[in-house]
Amino acid sequence: VRHLDSGRWYLLQEGPIPWGSNPDVRLQLLTDITAQKSAERLREAHLEAIHQSARLATLAELAATVAHEINQPLMVIATYTDACQRLLASREAAPEEISRVLAKCHAQAVRAAEAIARLREFVARRQHRPSRFPARAAVSEALDALRSSLEEQQVGVEITGDDPSLEITADRLLLTQLLTNLIRNAVEAMAETPPARRRLAIEIGRQESGETLITVADQGPGVAAEDLEAVFKPFHTTKAEGLGLGLAISRSVAEAHGGRLWAVTEPAGGARFCLSLPESGQP
Repeated sequence: VRHLDSGRWYLLQEGPIPWGSNPDVRLQLLTDITAQKSAERLREAHLEAIHQSARLATLAELAATVAHEINQPLMVIATYTDACQRLLASREAAPEEISRVLAKCHAQAVRAAEAIARLREFVARRQHRPSRFPARAAVSEALDALRSSLEEQQVGVEITGDDPSLEITADRLLLTQLLTNLIRNAVEAMAETPPARRRLAIEIGRQESGETLITVADQGPGVAAEDLEAVFKPFHTTKAEGLGLGLAISRSVAEAHGGRLWAVTEPAGGARFCLSLPESGQP
């Protein structure tokens, strides 16, 4: 338990003790574990920093690969267009000669496009490992991964519409990471919300169409109507230290499973992110 005024954490242990002829006496023992909790938060922050560095390194490697692949054809295109400009300026070049130079430009542009297509294909060939598991399990694992943040930010969690028999077929690791991204974003969105109103609502249910729908709703400032699609674009971020890749990757994971991911602004305030997955799953 946490003492809200001091911010200190205590381990509460309780059990019955013999007390004469009274069988209902119980002993409660509070142990201050603030230092232990602080150490756990520091360890988690360190792991998150490591993961962030790994993501940045991967992004830098991908950017370097793209630059290497398309730099040469772009330079060749620039050289050929300069040649075309000189030929046109001289007013002496035959149309056939200019046509040959433009054909070379076109060939280099196709080469650059093919290089990008190969990279996209490489990224899309991620090996998914589908399995059948309860939808609640992925939600619980995502919440466990962010337990310290939820406690530190005093965010209450409410899970509704949960049917224990509701199962999905998906890559469990990828789906859990997707839900972790949504929940982390919701917690960060409520940073300026009064603690008493910091509620995270997660709903799990089966639609009439047979799809599984998981929604994550917060009590933050919401998402502007014009940004409901923009938030899923790569590098679009409102965070000072954000990469703008979390939601873009999350949508890619959803689509890779044959599902959808979209955002809705709640009229009463806050945002709701909806994940829809097909009944059979298509990982």
